[in-house]
Amino acid sequence: MRKNARTSLSPRGEAVRQYQKQGYEKWKEKHGYGKRWSVEGFFSAVKRCFGETVRAASPQGMIREVKRKFTLYNLVTRI
Repeated sequence: MRKNARTSLSPRGEAVRQYQKQGYEKWKEKHGYGKRWSVEGFFSAVKRCFGETVRAASPQGMIREVKRKFTLYNLVTRI
C-alpha cells in the first residue's frame, strides 16, 4: 500500500486506514486475513476424495451424508 494512498469513507478506505495504522501483522490477526485458503483447500480435498455430489434426496439426508464424508476424511488423514 502506498504511504500517500487516498482513502475515502468506503469500507475499503477504512480497511486501508486500519492497515496503515496497525501494520500488516496486527491487521491480519484482527481480521482473520489469510484463513480462507485453508478452508478452501480442505473442501477441495474432501471433494477430490468423495466427489462433489450427494445422493440423498432430503435436506436432512444431505446434511448427514456430508457430515459422514467430513468425518471419514478426518479419520483417514489422521492415520
